[in-house]
Amino acid sequence: MLVLIGLFNTSCIKRKCRDSSATNGAVISSGPSDNSLCIYSKVVFYTSSGYHLNSTINKIEIYINQVYVGDVTAVYANAPGNCTASGTLGYQFLDKNPIDWEAKIILTNGQIAYTNGVLNPSSNSCIIQDIFQ
Repeated sequence: MLVLIGLFNTSCIKRKCRDSSATNGAVISSGPSDNSLCIYSKVVFYTSSGYHLNSTINKIEIYINQVYVGDVTAVYANAPGNCTASGTLGYQFLDKNPIDWEAKIILTNGQIAYTNGVLNPSSNSCIIQDIFQ
């Protein structure tokens, strides 16, 4: 019977994310850790201009770690207000590793331009990234 009580008591221990780069991570925490419980930030890509290289932008494709993830379809001159704004492209970090992103900008004059960068997850739940900055 003592064994059953001991098992019951250990099953009530709350595990916590201890990864400080997670939005729910604790820098200092007591008790056992379980980083599979960590939640990482989301990044939203947007454009602050509908023009590039003196031409109208026809399409903007976003690639994360060289994999196409979707398009940015709206222009926000002063940045979108949140991570769910219409016409932006959201990407959820899966872990604490940085991502390499690239924007393929297809112009109406037939030219193709690229912008890119590296982003790290943040303890903030939302990172807003202009493809031109």
